[in-house]
Amino acid sequence: MFKKQFAVNQTHKVSGADRKKIRRSVEKSLQLDPSSDLLEQLLPAKAGDLELAKLPAPSRLVIYLLDGLPILLDTSGKGDYVPTVMGLWTCPGLLPVVLLKHWQVSHYIVGGADLMLPGVDTSCLPDFQKGDLLAVCVPGNPAPVAIGAAVMHSSAAAQQAAGQGKGKLLEVM
Repeated sequence: MFKKQFAVNQTHKVSGADRKKIRRSVEKSLQLDPSSDLLEQLLPAKAGDLELAKLPAPSRLVIYLLDGLPILLDTSGKGDYVPTVMGLWTCPGLLPVVLLKHWQVSHYIVGGADLMLPGVDTSCLPDFQKGDLLAVCVPGNPAPVAIGAAVMHSSAAAQQAAGQGKGKLLEVM
């Protein structure tokens, strides 16, 4: 799954009270509607064993595993939650989707390359702000292949695509 091996410093089960705090923080950070079922799909309130895995210093990355599968990352260790690709497979409507023009582009994206504007189908861009999290999908497959943070606003991306069509759209995580 990962290009480089990594060591986990410590792991432990998350208590029920901490699980509720994490659910509230995820709901707030991903701006989820409390009435929607998306949070329950991603991180069930009671079902499954939630485990926390910390990476050794200098990294502050915290990985949350539900029944052994990584569903959330805390990139700073301070509540900056980002769903993993596996988390999005269980909850596909969590993030807005950017479609690739061709499936051949996915080879580079899965390898860790940032998503450039020429590889994006700009005819169906969702509305997003700079810094928003977006899921990257291949045409014909609803399962995301990557997650990234937008480098520009959606209107700027559409305008730039109509002009030169060059530039970076997403920084893939």
